Amino acid sequence: MEITWLGHASVMIKTRGKIIYVDPFVLPKNFEKADYILITHEHYDHCANTEKLAKPGTKIFATKKCKNKINAQMIEVSPSFSTKIDDIGIKCVHSYNIDKPFHLKGVGVGFILEVEGKRVYIAGDTDLIPEMGGLGNVDIAFLPVGGTYTMGLGEAGEAVKAIRPRIVIPYHYNFLKGLEVSNPGRLRELVECEVKILKSGQSIDV
Repeated sequence: MEITWLGHASVMIKTRGKIIYVDPFVLPKNFEKADYILITHEHYDHCANTEKLAKPGTKIFATKKCKNKINAQMIEVSPSFSTKIDDIGIKCVHSYNIDKPFHLKGVGVGFILEVEGKRVYIAGDTDLIPEMGGLGNVDIAFLPVGGTYTMGLGEAGEAVKAIRPRIVIPYHYNFLKGLEVSNPGRLRELVECEVKILKSGQSIDV
């Protein structure tokens, strides 16, 4: 399985000939069409580029408020959604703000993907929330660290302690105004698991 951080909150996973995009606001120059598109919530920097990426047979999983922004058939998801297709498990979990007005509980989701025997958690726009302690085994976790609209590095460190992933990858920073993080590597000082600091477009094989 190859996982690529495209930039901002956009992630691409290639597995067994299938291509999955999550929140594809940022795309590679010569992007490949999607087999699956997963959207955590309706904001413009997350719910984007579905028409560019879709091909016949592409399945789009998105939250209710994305309906007016997606000109294609979509499968509506909520924090209780779960399915398995082509040996890929897709589970939705809560993703929301505790003390900010931007992301209300029950509106957006995070995704846990079960791929090739591994569980990949893509948190979406969230603060540190109680539900993170009940996610079960997580191999790779993408956590937002930009602050302003989500948790920052300190909260992300506490989230890692609750989730206990094998690898954590910080994302949702240094792309849009107000999300500046000068030293994302400081997360290594806050956690005991492996921290991978990726550049936009960089991939890891897991």
